[in-house]
Amino acid sequence: DGLREGGEAVGLVKVQMFRPFPSAALRHAVARAERVAVLDRNLSPGRGGIFAEELRAALYAGNGFPRPEVYGYVVGLGGRDVTPQVIEGIVRRTWRAAGPEREDLWVGLNL
Repeated sequence: DGLREGGEAVGLVKVQMFRPFPSAALRHAVARAERVAVLDRNLSPGRGGIFAEELRAALYAGNGFPRPEVYGYVVGLGGRDVTPQVIEGIVRRTWRAAGPEREDLWVGLNL
């Protein structure tokens, strides 16, 4: 909310049900976006955030739909808080990025 109040053009989509995956609804929801930051609170070993992977698959399977860049972030693992400051940092990093990373980024963990 703070970013929008500051005049930034940002939006939020919350997924209520993961299966069946709402591919068409999500393609519609992000159709005008240039970039999408996905905050995953879970991961698939060796792949990254599960939701980011599913969203990438849904966007690239939709022929004729706009394809925003998908930036994946794994957050909140081990019960760590995902604060508004963490979210703002992710949004700003996504804006500054030259392109998506090859792998999802881990936020709040020192590995």
